[in-house]
Amino acid sequence: MRCLRCLVLAGLTTGLACASTQPAETPPLPQPVAALPSPSQLSAAPRDTGTAGAFAVEGDEGLARLCETLREENSMAFAGNVVAQAQEREAHARRRQDAERRLYVAMVPALGFALANYELGERRLVLDTGRGFRLGENAELLTNLETGAIGFRLAPEAADHVLGERAAGRLFLRVLFRPTYSKMRQQACLWISGGGVVKMEIDLEAVALLAPDGSRLAQGDNSPGTDLDTPVTKPQIVIKRPRSPTGGDVPDALAKASAELGPLLLPCYQKALEMRPSLRGTLVLGIKVAPDGSVEESRMELSSLGDEFLAACAAAKVGRAKLTAGPGRMSVTVVFGSKDDR
Repeated sequence: MRCLRCLVLAGLTTGLACASTQPAETPPLPQPVAALPSPSQLSAAPRDTGTAGAFAVEGDEGLARLCETLREENSMAFAGNVVAQAQEREAHARRRQDAERRLYVAMVPALGFALANYELGERRLVLDTGRGFRLGENAELLTNLETGAIGFRLAPEAADHVLGERAAGRLFLRVLFRPTYSKMRQQACLWISGGGVVKMEIDLEAVALLAPDGSRLAQGDNSPGTDLDTPVTKPQIVIKRPRSPTGGDVPDALAKASAELGPLLLPCYQKALEMRPSLRGTLVLGIKVAPDGSVEESRMELSSLGDEFLAACAAAKVGRAKLTAGPGRMSVTVVFGSKDDR
């Protein structure tokens, strides 16, 4: 009975308004019988996303930036004369198309999601997908899944523990997703309250329940066949074809030379794996190459690693490199993972 009472209480204590895909805001829900901890009492989100190749979306600002990148260029105004406007429009279109193809990961705090019910016969704790996943006060992810589509296979005692951790603010939902588009509109995001609140419709790829230290408590039953939380036994580094700072192509010689960075970064990755055996992710470096091929500038532009050592080590190694081609500026995407990953 204790487990059932926890389940009922958890359903009453979400404190979240039901997500709406309509521009009009929904009225707040009635006050719950008992409240979850205040935001100041909640645990800090774990840094490690534990998911290979996904770009991290962090809180209100992270989702707002992604939505700006995904905004249709025909709905935007660009500065300058008609030539400058055309160039900026084309550059934005390339960035948008690249962002549309990417995979993203976000950490949803305890206040930002709900667990619907426990199916005793199936030993399954159901995720409430009828509500949005709130990344912050002004950012929300929306799915078109009915509640019951996704759950976590847990024994009653384990489910009871998970519910207790959520009620105490010590639980996070790791969401792996891709942006999607409504049949009613062609934009991935909905801006309301004068642009102060942003909501994104998503295709949900996988979910997991995490403790504050990043350890996995349960994996959603919609997860991919390969468990990307397993240790990396065959580390490899993949260098994607670099892009110019405006999103265009770089000369073939410079693109080919960027592949030389992989072997240079492998020692950094191997060292990082000693501390975090399942570390995977993507790092984008902004690089300036001199005419003689020496790297004059190396800085991190984007990272889904959640690992400061690996990001700093990689940027420093690249900063001391000398390539076989130059000059030029480029953004290089580096994927850290295992040869066994699919």
